[in-house]
Amino acid sequence: MHKLWHFWLVGTLTGLFSGLIMLVLYFSVNYLANNYFSVYYIFIYFFPLFSLWIACYILRHFFGLGVLRFKHAFRLSLLTSFFSAIVFSIGMYFVYTYLNQPSTGARSTLIESEYQLGRQGLSFEEIEDKKEQLQQFLSPFSIAFMYFLLNIVLTPFFALIIAIFARRKNRFIE
Repeated sequence: MHKLWHFWLVGTLTGLFSGLIMLVLYFSVNYLANNYFSVYYIFIYFFPLFSLWIACYILRHFFGLGVLRFKHAFRLSLLTSFFSAIVFSIGMYFVYTYLNQPSTGARSTLIESEYQLGRQGLSFEEIEDKKEQLQQFLSPFSIAFMYFLLNIVLTPFFALIIAIFARRKNRFIE
């Protein structure tokens, strides 16, 4: 059976690489899709399923001698997904703070213009108030926090699915 440090090693490294791959996947989908509300973004949220499966596979076959219990698979999936969410959120914050800052301004301008077209009878103060709320909502910290929160909400469901399919009992006759 695997040791505790095997568990932490696999969970941490797989989570770190998963977060980095999710970040690259986010920007490649952002490059391919011209709008911010595309169906391609769903791949970013289903990628952790693949990385959780990889983590369980590595722990089971390389450190667990082909055996992995449900509770270990579930805990490993939670750990891997947590590290993945942290790395992805930190990367999103860094990118939208230092590298891609004009993108948030362009996104807020687009949403402001769509909002103003839909609401023709608003006063100037109401429009300025909505612009300020939108600027706060689209700040780099809030974007990173929303992605982190969404990944953490999806984590138990993904971990349960992976733990069901990744577990293996000892099939040797004793």
